[in-house]
Amino acid sequence: MNKVLLAGRLTRDPEMRALASGKHVTQFSVATTEYAGNGKERGEFHNVVTWVLRTVAPNAWPSTTHG
Repeated sequence: MNKVLLAGRLTRDPEMRALASGKHVTQFSVATTEYAGNGKERGEFHNVVTWVLRTVAPNAWPSTTHG
């Protein structure tokens, strides 16, 4: 299993859809900022896809929205 921790802001509301297998797929993107030592910053956008079992997914994003 891979684990990644991104601290940033959502750029759009998460989109969740159900598959026939009973799993849910959620897609969203996160904007992060990298700060360099000389005062420069660089923004990056990360597209994220999560795969979750049906029993967990409906409660995974109860109030997560862009903004």
